[in-house]
Amino acid sequence: MRLRDKGRNMAGVFIVEDDTSVQMLLRIALRTRNHEVVGVAANAEEAKDAILSLNPDLCLIDICLKSY
Repeated sequence: MRLRDKGRNMAGVFIVEDDTSVQMLLRIALRTRNHEVVGVAANAEEAKDAILSLNPDLCLIDICLKSY
């Protein structure tokens, strides 16, 4: 059970970001504001299945993901 299911005012957020430094900064910023990071992916392929299974409230997606 996620924390947001317990009646707390927080969003479940999924992060799609290939830069690990930016991933960490986003995690810290979101947690500081009492949001739950439900998952992180470094590319679109990883993100697709995870987002479908985790059903986050919000997705933060890097618009300049590096291609393979």
